[in-house]
Amino acid sequence: MTLKPIRRLLVATVILQSFHMLEHVIQVTQISLGISPANGLIGAFNLEWVHFLYNTAYFILLLVLFVTLIWNRVLLSRIPLRIPIFAALLFLVTLQGYHVIEHTAKLQQHLATGMQGTPGILGVHLNLAWFHFFLNLAVYLPLLFVLYGLCRVLRSTAPIGTSFPCPRKCGLSKGT
Repeated sequence: MTLKPIRRLLVATVILQSFHMLEHVIQVTQISLGISPANGLIGAFNLEWVHFLYNTAYFILLLVLFVTLIWNRVLLSRIPLRIPIFAALLFLVTLQGYHVIEHTAKLQQHLATGMQGTPGILGVHLNLAWFHFFLNLAVYLPLLFVLYGLCRVLRSTAPIGTSFPCPRKCGLSKGT
């Protein structure tokens, strides 16, 4: 696989999870301010099926990114932070895999009861909104680290004149 599809996959994954994280930030803010119902920006889509499909899609994107980097040994060998990036991706795939299991349980509970906002596995013991906020944060922050590390190698190996949407403030501008 060439660099271009990896770039697209990485950017799509970061954009997707950034929006999802924003939804959870808005939801816990609404809860903290006593706004009810606290459904985020797109509350009409606050359905068990939507959460299940989204989290499964995010898991698949992470898995494809992980497998692609493992198979692309030439690219992997150019990554200065390859062991921490590999560890971060492994953590992301593992934790997001559990997140999918959690949403599978929530979906099964929804199908059995017809209720929305079912507790899942750990939601029985924890505040559901805050639990999912921190779970999503845990599968978002390592993704930003992966973006930083891969951005460095993708920018350094890109042909001259090629732009790659890397955060400029993290010191990844051309010539660094």
